[in-house]
Amino acid sequence: MQGKDAADERLRRHSAWLARATILIMLLLAALILLSIILAMQAAVEERIDGSEAATRLAIQWLPALFYLWGLWAIRRVFRDVARGAMFGAAVGGGLHHLGWALIAGSAASAVAVPNLLRWSIEIGLISGRTRPFEGMLHFDVAYIILAALGGVILLLARLINRAADYKIESERLRSELDEFL
Repeated sequence: MQGKDAADERLRRHSAWLARATILIMLLLAALILLSIILAMQAAVEERIDGSEAATRLAIQWLPALFYLWGLWAIRRVFRDVARGAMFGAAVGGGLHHLGWALIAGSAASAVAVPNLLRWSIEIGLISGRTRPFEGMLHFDVAYIILAALGGVILLLARLINRAADYKIESERLRSELDEFL
């Protein structure tokens, strides 16, 4: 039993470290987004380009990153919960549930929303550029398809973890009843 306790303790420490590393990654990504916005706006001022056009283009291009930041937050939450001793159950299942949806939404934003928003923004004159018929309807990239599929698998895993936690609770209840009976 002592080996199991030591392994659990190592898992909790490792998860705590990964939760902190995930926060660092989130901060770096947020800093990168902010830096790109500052540089793009600075370039727009220097080149005398309409700032609203640059802001619109940046908002559209960084849209998927918002979903991925949400996914990173969910990952951090799972690591934090495991570090606190929640190996299975609602805490881990809930974090994985959010991660799955974040991956699905981010990949859908990358494959569908960004190309269409850019095309529509050009067509209505919000940003400059040219479009061709049917251009930008979908952006087929295997990475987006894999991310969406991975998000679905993570949603399934979250449901399985929640079911396992339910079975554990039921098992403990039945064991308690059996102990009282005997």
